[in-house]
Amino acid sequence: MPDHMKQRDLLLFYAELYKPPGDAVYEVISHPDFRTELEQASGAALNDCCDLPSLSSLKEEFRSLFSSSSQNGISLIESFYKPWTTDQTAALPFAQSKGMMMGDPAWHMRYLLEEIGLNSSYDPMFYPDHISVILELAAFLLEEQETDKFTLLVSQHLNWLDDLVEAIRKQKKDSLYLKLTELLNKFVNEFTICNQSFDRLKEDSVC
Repeated sequence: MPDHMKQRDLLLFYAELYKPPGDAVYEVISHPDFRTELEQASGAALNDCCDLPSLSSLKEEFRSLFSSSSQNGISLIESFYKPWTTDQTAALPFAQSKGMMMGDPAWHMRYLLEEIGLNSSYDPMFYPDHISVILELAAFLLEEQETDKFTLLVSQHLNWLDDLVEAIRKQKKDSLYLKLTELLNKFVNEFTICNQSFDRLKEDSVC
């Protein structure tokens, strides 16, 4: 049986990882037991990684990879990686285009946050489908033992991590963010595969 509290802590760590780095997250990743605990919580091995940069270097790496002010800034917003809407009747010329903000995923995340009562926890200018918001909501659902809602959230709102991994890899192959995002992606994929297998067993069972 998975340790949901360890998984919750893993998700909260990642939620902080995708924000501008500060002392708290750096203290976590520089701890001697960090790698072991991360692998145990995620159920996957962390591939050979680069040396841990200094905090100032990590801040610069984050800025160069993810800042909107960076020339090749990588988006951490779900909508960017998906069609702006799946509504086939939408008449807007960019309706099916990717690379847009505040698409269907953002409005669905806003609905989920309002439904649970967490919408007031976030700056209204913060995109509701930013990866950190999605991970914090996932952690909350685990803590509340809302496993069905957690599973649905993962399948609907963390199914774009392949694209994020590839975007980071193209820009910086030796990035700590790449190695950690690969591990998060493995965790999400393994969870999704296991859950789909369990659902098939339930469907095939005879009552």
